[in-house]
Amino acid sequence: LFQILVNALDESERKTLEEKLRREIAQLAEQEKILKKKDMDLLQQQEELLGQNEVDSVSSSIAPSYTPLQSTPAVRRDYDKNDVLESVTYILFDDGEKSKRLFASMISKEKPGLLISRTNPKILQKKFDLSNVKICWLSKMRASDDIKSVSGLQEISILISSYIEEHPTSMIILDGIDYLISNNDFNIVLRLVQTIRDKVSTSNSVLLIPINPEILEEKQATLLKNECEPL
Repeated sequence: LFQILVNALDESERKTLEEKLRREIAQLAEQEKILKKKDMDLLQQQEELLGQNEVDSVSSSIAPSYTPLQSTPAVRRDYDKNDVLESVTYILFDDGEKSKRLFASMISKEKPGLLISRTNPKILQKKFDLSNVKICWLSKMRASDDIKSVSGLQEISILISSYIEEHPTSMIILDGIDYLISNNDFNIVLRLVQTIRDKVSTSNSVLLIPINPEILEEKQATLLKNECEPL
């Protein structure tokens, strides 16, 4: 039909129509190129968005979860870190002499004491005023009728627990942790410390645990510090 119409026109009109059709075809072709480019751009944007979403998804799956750090509670103005507080178990890294002097200075009629030590009780009684103190020798040797000897971990745990129940407000010193560690696995001794620490925390008593830091590995010292208050 198109060809018939074209032939029916005179030469001038035919050329004019052909030229017009060429321009329209060229315009359509240009528009088609523009539309194809837009489609390509949109496709590329979609791929980039999909790729970014995958990265975000992976990043969120491997990113470590964390809790924002809480501000450190303010220390009371009337608190002195050198104060010995009731219901607390303290660890003292010394040879035991400093701890024994502190223990002896805090014994009173209102606050009786329990002393468990590797040192011979007769020597302790000569060096310190222990008139209101129950002394137990940390040894497998039998001392005398008026001095009790203890050595087993369970025996020590029962002794301290019983004493706290009888004297809820008291001073207790367990001098000889290094001896216990040398005769037992460290983790077992740590469990003993944890047990008696919890018992002390339910009372108004104070427990002192002196220990020579030279016998401990760094990890062991850290574990003891986590259970006890350094003094």
